[in-house]
Amino acid sequence: MNCWKSIYLNREFGTHRLTIFSMLLTLLYFIAFYLVFSMLYPTTKHAIVPILPFLGSLAVLFPIHKLIHWLPLTLAGLKATMKLEKGFVLVPMMRCETCSPISRNLFLIAALAPAITITSAAIIASVYMPTYVSFFSILAAINLGFSFSDFLYASQVLRAPKNAYVEDRSEGFHILIKRAS
Repeated sequence: MNCWKSIYLNREFGTHRLTIFSMLLTLLYFIAFYLVFSMLYPTTKHAIVPILPFLGSLAVLFPIHKLIHWLPLTLAGLKATMKLEKGFVLVPMMRCETCSPISRNLFLIAALAPAITITSAAIIASVYMPTYVSFFSILAAINLGFSFSDFLYASQVLRAPKNAYVEDRSEGFHILIKRAS
């Protein structure tokens, strides 16, 4: 296989720019989510979530996000592993890796699954429990902030040929195409 394109987001955009755009997406989505539900349920009394359950939900959001990346790969029969890497001072980084290149479509499903799943769950939960709309909107917004780099990867992979494969590397991704015979 030949490498069609290599994607290194940190090199292309820079870590600070990615963080700023991620935070901006989080803020804009929170405002939009909260405004829409406030207009749909204008007379709802808002409940205050105690701090410990709120912080606990935030603490498990990222591992759940990563597990949802891992799940489509495992269900497709691929050997996918979750690795813990040294991240910030107290926060370890989780990484989902595959041993072999995966198809373009499977990569897109795995990359977009957490954004679609968790956001849909937050919308459904907000419809059934509108008193907790602020809590669910915060969780959905933070999850979309986590998904910002996934959206960038998916946009690059969407431009690849339909029969392409994606190879995961620690620093980025390689889009591979079969060599012409």
